[in-house]
Amino acid sequence: MKRKVYLLGLCVAIVGAAATTAPVGSGQHVTLARDYLEACEIGEGECPPVVIKRTKGERVSVGFFPIPRASVMLWDSLRYQQRMAREPVKWLERQGSGSDVENPKPIAFDLTRRIDGTYYLWLTSCGVGGVYVVRLKTL
Repeated sequence: MKRKVYLLGLCVAIVGAAATTAPVGSGQHVTLARDYLEACEIGEGECPPVVIKRTKGERVSVGFFPIPRASVMLWDSLRYQQRMAREPVKWLERQGSGSDVENPKPIAFDLTRRIDGTYYLWLTSCGVGGVYVVRLKTL
């Protein structure tokens, strides 16, 4: 089920319950939902890409609910393809939530200055993991 959510005149295409969007200042923050991450990990249910539509100059970030002992790497399409071909390439950005199970650090990637295209969030943690696709598009 595909639906669009409008916030302050902004549009984010959300498929099912893949993500929630909240306005942040003059932009938007997309949080990937736990159910979505788990469905992608085990292959049950739908795991479509999360599409983020933005206006030029709009601040955009994508993140996760609090996940203890997590590490997330952000890859662009080219680097991800190279990595899948086992070439020695490095991610664009990496963040971790730390080892404090009670108070994990938030994980969020600022996509504001990233060009339109497909990005991959590669998550490893004690609870859930996998590769999640985010498509960024400027209207």
